[in-house]
Amino acid sequence: MTFTHIFQGIRGPAALMLVLLAIAVIATAACAANEDDAESDDDNGATVILDRSTDGIWVTGAGRVSVTPDIATLRIGVETSGETVGAAMSEAASSMHAVVDSLTASGISEDDIQTLTFNVSTQYEWNDTLRRSEMVGFTVTNTVRATVRALDTIADVIDGAVNAGGDNARVDGLSFDIDDRIEAEREARELAMHIALSHATQLASLAEVELGEPFYVSESGAAPLSQDTPEMMRTTSAFADDEMASTPILAGENEVVIHVRVGYAIV
Repeated sequence: MTFTHIFQGIRGPAALMLVLLAIAVIATAACAANEDDAESDDDNGATVILDRSTDGIWVTGAGRVSVTPDIATLRIGVETSGETVGAAMSEAASSMHAVVDSLTASGISEDDIQTLTFNVSTQYEWNDTLRRSEMVGFTVTNTVRATVRALDTIADVIDGAVNAGGDNARVDGLSFDIDDRIEAEREARELAMHIALSHATQLASLAEVELGEPFYVSESGAAPLSQDTPEMMRTTSAFADDEMASTPILAGENEVVIHVRVGYAIV
């Protein structure tokens, strides 16, 4: 008896189930055949995955170059409080205008002044009678970042801006940097590669193998380690008799650091 005679003797849902079962058997057989072909390809080396993360000699190098800063970044702003948002914002705007006017009068270009933060927050006080916190007013803070390109004027810039802002003035920090880091980065990069090669050469000698060409190089770093003095520069209150001593500022030196990771072949 053939499958044809069997199907002829079956009618309705049973016939449909047999047809679906036959299709499933054929599909399973086809998948098995494909897997066998894939295994055959693997046996013949058709798929090869190379992982060179552990090959050769891997070393790191850090190049460091000291540079004299030629720009300063000043973060300065105002903070005001009031019973209403309008009162706090109005006072903050007036004080901030005075600060910015002082910065531009000191020779800082408007292109070098950028708003860093602006925030309006609520003030709360604890009510012992009602045993709960109650809103009593609002606080407005406005901070700008100003780039000072004439470092010999930085003390006068700070003193003038703080005086202009009065009791509302806040100096959140001062950092030094270099405007063009290309040459310093190039020198630090050369030093980093030289140090990496020196390490690799020593390791090859100790292992009694011959060092080959580098097959992998990566770099990280390049940002100079700037000097930041937020605590020294933080200013908050009025000065006796409207006078204050000149602010001492020392630029010092910055360090440009380049890190490299190099993989050398062994020949």
